[in-house]
Amino acid sequence: MEYDGFDFADEMGDLQDEYFDPDMLQNLPPEVLDQITPEFLEELQQKNPALFEQLMQSSSDFTDDSVFVLFDNFPGVIDQCLIPVFTSSVQIIMPILLVSVLCRIISQCLSSKLLINIANILGGAFVLYYYTSAAVFYMLLAILGYISFCLLFEITGSSKRSYGVTTIYFMFLTYCNFFVDAKIWHQVMGPQIVLCMKILSLEFDLASGRIESEPTMDTVLGYLFHPATVLFGPWVNFKMYLNTFIKPPVSIWSRMIAHSIKFAFLSSFSLLYSSCFTNFVIGGGAHKWLKAYFVAQSFRTSHYFVQYISSMSATVSGFTVTDERESSNSDEVKVQRIKYKQVHYVDPLRVEFPRSMGLLANNWNLYMNDWFKTYVFHELKHYGVFKAVFGVYMVSSLLHGAKFQVSAVLLTIGVISYAEYLLRARLARTYSACILSTACAKNCHHRYKSRNFFVIVANLCFTLLNVFHLIYLGAPFDNSDVSNIGYNFDHTVSVWANLGFASHYALIFTFAIGKVI
Repeated sequence: MEYDGFDFADEMGDLQDEYFDPDMLQNLPPEVLDQITPEFLEELQQKNPALFEQLMQSSSDFTDDSVFVLFDNFPGVIDQCLIPVFTSSVQIIMPILLVSVLCRIISQCLSSKLLINIANILGGAFVLYYYTSAAVFYMLLAILGYISFCLLFEITGSSKRSYGVTTIYFMFLTYCNFFVDAKIWHQVMGPQIVLCMKILSLEFDLASGRIESEPTMDTVLGYLFHPATVLFGPWVNFKMYLNTFIKPPVSIWSRMIAHSIKFAFLSSFSLLYSSCFTNFVIGGGAHKWLKAYFVAQSFRTSHYFVQYISSMSATVSGFTVTDERESSNSDEVKVQRIKYKQVHYVDPLRVEFPRSMGLLANNWNLYMNDWFKTYVFHELKHYGVFKAVFGVYMVSSLLHGAKFQVSAVLLTIGVISYAEYLLRARLARTYSACILSTACAKNCHHRYKSRNFFVIVANLCFTLLNVFHLIYLGAPFDNSDVSNIGYNFDHTVSVWANLGFASHYALIFTFAIGKVI
């Protein structure tokens, strides 16, 4: 690689720190900088780290002056990002899809539930080991502990097994959050969240009578290890797992396959958008709020990627196929009627443009929202609504690792939701308008309905305010060095300080207005 007689690749490796002038890169055109290969940079980083840092800083200063840089080198984006990321998405999706399809075929061909459960256990263990072998160890450790304490409660005759298992499991999660290597635990935390949700839902369903009899051990393990849900989720209750034994007709199979293909495409698109578009669209000359917007959107679309994988695996596994028995018109004989309902775990449009922060929290992860509502909020509601809401926040923080950033974001969302609810409820009552946090029914008592121009403008203003909150709250979830071990206090506060703590000030203003009106 030569430019005006200067062999850049050969000479750079021989340069010493004192002889290297970073400003010389300002005189090199972009096509020369683009020719610096990753292999050369890696070798330079090993031989001369200080020189490498100078080069990176100077290169960044030279190339990132513009606001939008996506189309400056679009062929490079295709080669360096789109193709590798698409390949990576296929490598992530295919093992889960293939193992889920294989277990589904086994469930349709065999009549022995024991063999089907064993296939699900082996399939789930393979998926865990394929992606992160450490997850298998912690999965087995948690399940063995769960079985041991179930036996203990059985021996002692305790009637509060569900609360005992909940307490012990969260003690286990808390210990792992603080004493297990952060990088390892960050890798296995996702499967542990799904496992915890499954175990606790099973215990509370047994305690409440939603599950009439104690299931067999092989069925419980098949439920906990099912390959479609063991890694990314979704959480499904025990009765939904039993739906996988149903043998649907061909007409339902065709719809399931079509929906699975759609979700696989949407998951790949979400990862491409998150990794390529949002990371390459802006340069160093962009405003800090524009940068924050794309960082937050990158985080959200990576979440959609996971949710669409969950939707794909849940669909192909048949969790939403139900066998309903209905009485025929001619007699009281029960006849089989198999139904299929498309899964719906995330609603991106309602997340990107939320009517209210409360609805955003609901639509962010619909199956987790159902779990919190059924097994946390309703279980604690008789102690008071505030205690139930606080319990949801505490359980959510523990499930997500008790890290400052996640806890701070969840707490902020909760307080914003309350302040917005208070303000909009008082505005709706004062002006008799459909501007509540949730959409009004068609026959509501308000004078000014949802199609009124001023009502539309008011609701749009709240949506824009919530988009502003989304940018602020999502900005700390960047690709910094701490992202692979969990974001700490200093990182979160520094990002929010750079944005002037604007969302928190807006929260205080919203709460104050709601109290004054």
